Amino acid sequence: MVTTAAWRASGKLGGEASARLLELSWPGNVRELENALERALILAGDGDIRPAFLATPAALRGRSQAADVLGEGFDLDAFERELILAALERAGGNKTAAARLLGITRRRLYSRLEALRAREGGEADE
Repeated sequence: MVTTAAWRASGKLGGEASARLLELSWPGNVRELENALERALILAGDGDIRPAFLATPAALRGRSQAADVLGEGFDLDAFERELILAALERAGGNKTAAARLLGITRRRLYSRLEALRAREGGEADE
C-alpha cells in the first residue's frame, strides 16, 4: 500500500535521501515510515528532501536532530514561519490539523502565528 506521504515524497527524494531511508531500520509498522516521510516533506517545503530531514525511528520518538538542520546563516524565525506555513498548507488551512502535524496545541499555534505577524509588522487578527 502506498501512503499519501510516501507518494508525495517519491518525487522529492534524491539519491542520498533514498539511500538514507534504506539505511534506517524501521522496526515498527508502516506508520513510522509514513510519519518520517510526512515530517521530511514539511521540513523540505518546496525543495527536495535532504537526508538530514529523515529522522531515525528512535529520533521520531523523542531524540532531537536539530543539529542536522542548523548551518551557516540559519534563521530560526524564517524556519519557524516556513514550517508553520507548510503545516497549514498540508492541513488545508485547518489550524487544528496543522497544530497536530507540528506536535503543538492549537492555542500554541495561534500564539506562534501572532508572534510571527508581530515580528513582520503585521496585524494579529486571528
